[in-house]
Amino acid sequence: MNDLERQHAIRAESDRNGLHRAWLEDRWLRRRAGADVRARLDAADDPQAAGIPDDLKTGRFGRGRRWVVYWFEPAADGRRRRRKRAFARRADAEAWRAAVGVTGRPGWLDAAAAAAIAAAADRLDPPRGLMIRLLSSMDLSLAELLACDGADVAADGSTLRIRRAHARAEADRRETVPPALRRDLARAARLAGPGPLFAGRRGSRYDHASWSKGVFRPALAAAGLAAAGVTPRMLRGLDADWRGADDDLKGVRLFDADRTAGLLSVTPATLAAWARDGDGVPAILTPAGPRWRQADIEAWIGRHAAAGR
Repeated sequence: MNDLERQHAIRAESDRNGLHRAWLEDRWLRRRAGADVRARLDAADDPQAAGIPDDLKTGRFGRGRRWVVYWFEPAADGRRRRRKRAFARRADAEAWRAAVGVTGRPGWLDAAAAAAIAAAADRLDPPRGLMIRLLSSMDLSLAELLACDGADVAADGSTLRIRRAHARAEADRRETVPPALRRDLARAARLAGPGPLFAGRRGSRYDHASWSKGVFRPALAAAGLAAAGVTPRMLRGLDADWRGADDDLKGVRLFDADRTAGLLSVTPATLAAWARDGDGVPAILTPAGPRWRQADIEAWIGRHAAAGR
């Protein structure tokens, strides 16, 4: 039995016995790597200089976030859907895995709640709402966003340069900005100039504590979610999860992934197949843009059903 088959067997047995709802995987090392090898890699600033034998490395070694949490989440159609989220640090991944399934914790916050928080932040101060929309629609951490300067934004707002990241391999990269947010981001960059892209009231750069106190908590209170146990980390990539499901779905901006899954009753793979066939996947836009009417979506589904898809 190879490593992949063993993983599937372990998951199947655990699922049958109800042993866990979530599991953690190391993207960089193969399962047969020992604890000493993992500890050596954990302690290294540069993974390429850690002296890891090639036969213990995966094809993703040293690239992207190392740790991935997988879990099952109930969908509106009664079935379970597998979800995943990647982390640079194991401690963050373990915290997420421990919280899966707890009401008001990771896995239970949907994009509709993120839209309500952003709308509440807009009423307090428009740039605050933009920050929350960027966090929920892009694969960014709060620290990465707060480290950005006005000069890191493309002139048309289409890309954002991430200069600082938890993992060295992820630093100095460019992230594509959803079209619905580009105009507002470009305007914010022009106002910021060479300074912090999002600055506090006195012009200084936010840190995690001051951002939570001055931006996030007031927005939660205004949205009526102050007691829901919502944290900034829970916003990350809510809208990006489905957009990143398949290369053919790039550019399709889905609003409220959970409700969309229930309405369409399809998997991301099926949606991607429709996109490859050129069938015009509905662009259910992010909270910053217009939405399709439900009648339009149902008519689109009906056309595919009539075609026997």
